[in-house]
Amino acid sequence: MIGIATHIIESLQKGKPPQKGVEEYSVGMDKLINGIKKFHFPNISQVGKIRFMSGSWGSGKTHFFRLLREIAFKHNILVSNVELSIDSAPFNKFEQVFYSIIKNISTPSNYENLEMSNLIPFGNLIEEPLKSLGEGLTDLMTITYEHFNDITEKLMINRGIDIDFKKMVKQYWETFLPENADLTLVETKREEILQWFSGEGTISKYRKNFNVNKMVSRQHAKIMLH
Repeated sequence: MIGIATHIIESLQKGKPPQKGVEEYSVGMDKLINGIKKFHFPNISQVGKIRFMSGSWGSGKTHFFRLLREIAFKHNILVSNVELSIDSAPFNKFEQVFYSIIKNISTPSNYENLEMSNLIPFGNLIEEPLKSLGEGLTDLMTITYEHFNDITEKLMINRGIDIDFKKMVKQYWETFLPENADLTLVETKREEILQWFSGEGTISKYRKNFNVNKMVSRQHAKIMLH
């Protein structure tokens, strides 16, 4: 708490809104936040929701989103902060918006341990559930089949996640199993899988190598985002 308080004070002294600790000094939004938690947080782990907020410049949108981010982290929800623009994430090309979202995702632990300017690579995000399975597990290359089967079962029975999305995550996890001794081949396979999430490559290549039926495209990106 002392670190957060210091961050808030130092940021305000510089005339900048604090990136962290927004919940500690924010007032007047209790009713709105409680409504969001009541109507949008239940069952969000099973299926995502897409909602939009409109507001004029200076109306407090950024402050609200930073506050909501902290509330979301307390409910173990992933958060991505993306600025839509004609260059990096044009809204008429949702496949690019999709990739911008996933590469800017933060987790609760990432938020606590890193400065907000440091983004967690998407590969690390996929690996995080594996790390949470084994108590004291630090080297993912020592993951057991028991751990792998346990987490894979939880992933595959979740009907709210696109089947090809699940297949690619599962195959990324497979690269940590004991039989994958050739690190060069392992890294190549991981790079190919991560390229699929960015919409790179051809469907024929991924159908052959990973048994998926679609790419991250404008047609499918919204489905996968859920």
